[in-house]
Amino acid sequence: MSQPQLGVLVNLLAGRNRRRPAEVDALRQAAGPRARFFVTRNGDDLSGAITEMARSRVTHLAVSGGDGSFQNLVTQWLNGSPDAPLPRIVPLLGGSMNMLSQDVGNGDNQVRTLERLHGHLGGTADSKNLEIVRRSTLRVEDSTAEHPLFGFVFTDGFVIRFLDHYYKGEKGPWAAFKNAAFFAWAAFSNASEHRHFFERCKARLKINGIERTEYIFTSAATLEHVVFGFRMFHDGPAPGEHFSVVNYNVPWLPLAALDMPNIFYLASRTGRYLPGANVLNAATPRFEMSGCEGYSLDGEMFTAKAPMDLTVTLGPTVEFVRVH
Repeated sequence: MSQPQLGVLVNLLAGRNRRRPAEVDALRQAAGPRARFFVTRNGDDLSGAITEMARSRVTHLAVSGGDGSFQNLVTQWLNGSPDAPLPRIVPLLGGSMNMLSQDVGNGDNQVRTLERLHGHLGGTADSKNLEIVRRSTLRVEDSTAEHPLFGFVFTDGFVIRFLDHYYKGEKGPWAAFKNAAFFAWAAFSNASEHRHFFERCKARLKINGIERTEYIFTSAATLEHVVFGFRMFHDGPAPGEHFSVVNYNVPWLPLAALDMPNIFYLASRTGRYLPGANVLNAATPRFEMSGCEGYSLDGEMFTAKAPMDLTVTLGPTVEFVRVH
């Protein structure tokens, strides 16, 4: 059996790496002298790193970056190097939200995770130390994009406005809680200066024979846990079979202030999910959306001058690694 080849990809602009630049040197030290170590600041850097990783046959790739780093990595790799198999990916806590790292189970300090990974690959790598976690990608065909996009969490409507508001301020769990409290109050008060956050999506969603429009948000994911660890999907994703979708609407906006704790907190902590006509909770391998004005894929925002038509399907399955 050939020796595993470790690669490390560090996005210098990701939240944690930008705030704590000394950790980048610590990651380089933790990776060891045989690792292929890449730092990126833009798409060109990433493209060059992918070419070199494919050439050097990296088998395990530790990625230190935000969730958008994974979206860009998988999209560029699958579109630019389709004949080169993706390495097993080890997500590290290098960003602000770290949905993938948390979902896979690598919630420890990123330097310690990389040190353990290096040690395991040096001679003791087995199923007890390195656990494979499979997640399908979402393949997004966008009428305004030249190539398909690949990611793991799709959102539109209220959710992308929430994320935009969060990105512009403080980061971390406490900041997320304060943002959630602000939006709950804004919905309940129904004040005119806050209504733009809750503007209804004019897009038309077609999923499993059902059509929805004039809604608050749609969220789709191949992960079990999404933003801040929330688990709001009634039917969990099944790699290679289906992904999970929630579409939310409410006839009177202040009701959203009562619904959202159920959608986000109770669902994530107790396994109870909001019933009724306000929420469509579905498992599907495909949905279509026409007239979309903007969406987010793993935290990366996509907008266009004219409404977009989207087809979202299951993409290739990626092997992630949980490091014990």
